[in-house]
Amino acid sequence: MKKKILLGIIGREGLISGKGGESKHLVNLFKLTTAPAYLRIIAQALIEIMETKPDMLASPSIESDPIVTALSLETGLPFVCIHGGNVLYGEIEKGASIDIIADVTLTGETVLSTIKTINELGKVRRVYTVVDLEKGAHEKFKKEGIDLISLIRISELDL
Repeated sequence: MKKKILLGIIGREGLISGKGGESKHLVNLFKLTTAPAYLRIIAQALIEIMETKPDMLASPSIESDPIVTALSLETGLPFVCIHGGNVLYGEIEKGASIDIIADVTLTGETVLSTIKTINELGKVRRVYTVVDLEKGAHEKFKKEGIDLISLIRISELDL
């Protein structure tokens, strides 16, 4: 339900262009992640696809921080932010199950380093992304035994 709304917003707001580096598309979600109403829709859409709740959430980048904050407010789950793959803001309880929430995934390298940092104390269960550019992240996470669950895949958009 919320996914359809989000697809419409992304299409209407022109958040995806054809000028990406490694991808032929550039995704800019800042227009969504700086507007409370849109953030709420993103958080609710993520809640709709979450199978079960983890012990906590994690953001792998500064761009994902607003999304994780909104999701935390909607679910009551605590969160940590891990920037640059290894700079931890917050605390991870030993053995905590953690879902990573990314704004956009491309090759998955940033999130992979975040997974390694988290797994030193807790355990990553799943990675959720708002937009997957389908450039290899899914396959890389699968090799690590972690599912990538996408709210929107680039192939779903009419570009």
